[in-house]
Amino acid sequence: MKQGGLFFARGEERGITRAASLFITIAFLAFIGYVIVRYKYFTYILREQVMTTPMFGWLLLGYLVLAVIFLVLIRRLNRQGFCSPWFWGALIFVLALGLRYFAFAHIVYSPTSDFQNYYNMGVAFVNGDYAAIANRAAEYHISSFSGLGVLNGLLMLLSGTSIRAFQLTQCVIASLSCVAAYLFARRFDEGSAPAAGLLFAFYPANIVFSQVVSNQHLAVLFALLALWLAHLALSETKPVRTLVYSLVSGVLLLLSYYAHPSTATTLVALGIVWLVLLLAALKKRKEFLRLLLAGAVFCVGFFALRVGTDAGLRAAGLSDPATVNSSYLAKVVIGLNEETTGGYSESDWGMIWAQPESEQNAFCLQEIQKRLQQPDLFGLFDTKLMRMWMVPDGSFGWATEEVCPVSPAPPSDAVQARDNWLAGAKLLDFFYVALLFVFAWIGGLFRRHGSAGDLLLWTLMGWMGVHLLIEIQSRYRYFGMPLLMILAAYGVFCLLGGAGKVLHRAQPNAQNQ
Repeated sequence: MKQGGLFFARGEERGITRAASLFITIAFLAFIGYVIVRYKYFTYILREQVMTTPMFGWLLLGYLVLAVIFLVLIRRLNRQGFCSPWFWGALIFVLALGLRYFAFAHIVYSPTSDFQNYYNMGVAFVNGDYAAIANRAAEYHISSFSGLGVLNGLLMLLSGTSIRAFQLTQCVIASLSCVAAYLFARRFDEGSAPAAGLLFAFYPANIVFSQVVSNQHLAVLFALLALWLAHLALSETKPVRTLVYSLVSGVLLLLSYYAHPSTATTLVALGIVWLVLLLAALKKRKEFLRLLLAGAVFCVGFFALRVGTDAGLRAAGLSDPATVNSSYLAKVVIGLNEETTGGYSESDWGMIWAQPESEQNAFCLQEIQKRLQQPDLFGLFDTKLMRMWMVPDGSFGWATEEVCPVSPAPPSDAVQARDNWLAGAKLLDFFYVALLFVFAWIGGLFRRHGSAGDLLLWTLMGWMGVHLLIEIQSRYRYFGMPLLMILAAYGVFCLLGGAGKVLHRAQPNAQNQ
């Protein structure tokens, strides 16, 4: 791994690519820096919960020991030139799956709310009840949402329809996402990439949330793989490989979109990076044509295939063609609700769906325009940032929420022990995220110039920026976390590299004294 100076001190390239890199880097450092400064809740956690939360100390100690072990291992293997993606990919997957299986074995989970609907859609597909999927997609006011029912149904054809079997499938998908994060991280920096994958594997909130039958698992896996292949396509010199990577990347991003539409922000990031590279290659005819063709093939994989897939879903009775896709705008209306500070609003949903279907989008646009004129709009954004990033992750609640009897029995010793460990893990997760922000900021400051870093930052900033507008929950951090981890891992290795250089310089001086 090569460490250098500050990103701003590097001037290997000039022109539009350099300008775009500088812009997104400054935006990232400012945004993440603001989040770090606003982490006032951190002091409350220190004061009120650290000494009273069971098992927190043991978990913290365990994580610190593991961090030292893996850092030493990665740095030693890097010095020896060992960077086998097969070795690291397999190790990351095994560790991630082991941790998630441990949670699976000790958490009793009952799907509720939207997660129950996602599960039921998969069961309906297996049973051939396509109308039920179409009706559910219509209830969500997203016609393409029926694609999620198909994806879950295809998984259930492999796992079976029992809730426990499907949970195991989610654990496998979440573990594969850790490997996908590692693969994309290799495009950013090969030396720190294993640490990025391991950070995701040991991410406390994801270990617990992997028990939930959420659409986020598939969405994140497909999006990370799409980013990895897209960058391969942008940097590949062989035309055939470029076309294959571009096509598969477009298909995977489409699947991610069907699972969770918010990952469509990745499409915008890819478009910006591609356009910048295209403009920079105007005087290089061969490179310009290669990039142009790559973009065209990607569009075939995403846009053309989406048109065909949507038509197929309607023809098969899986989607109601009359459904108005007003849920996207409704999410913005709710996200700008000052009373709920951008959180879920039952009254907003009721107000929107009370409108005739043909008028819902127009109504939402009017309401959005009105709410963007709120006197304290910046205050709303600030509060949303805090609710999104600066509170304990709500994923723990979703994973452990059970359908309980009216008069539940007192918890057994085993249940009490489980709850103590979960309380410790929830507090540990708060520190985990806080440190990720700090090291990610350092990683952004010291990152090397290149399209992989640009793509990562554009994707992350686009995704985080969108959540200033749309409805938020702390569990929506999911997609942003592996991207932060890639930067954080690089930041840690930059600090270690810098410390190593300082120590190396100090040794001769000490010998001369």
